[in-house]
Amino acid sequence: MKDYKVITNNKVSKGHYYAQSFSLSDKSSDVVTGLKKINASLNVDSYKFWVDEPFYNYLLGDFK
Repeated sequence: MKDYKVITNNKVSKGHYYAQSFSLSDKSSDVVTGLKKINASLNVDSYKFWVDEPFYNYLLGDFK
């Protein structure tokens, strides 16, 4: 897909609640490890998906 980049959503859930932590795909395992250090009983499901280039750049720290 032209002009789209692949990132990872690390969906954290516990009971009826969930939060989504988007990350660069190559950093996903670090994010999951960090979340599990906070609470080992959390469920973290990671999956890849496409985003536009500005959002990808935001994850890189480029806010232009």
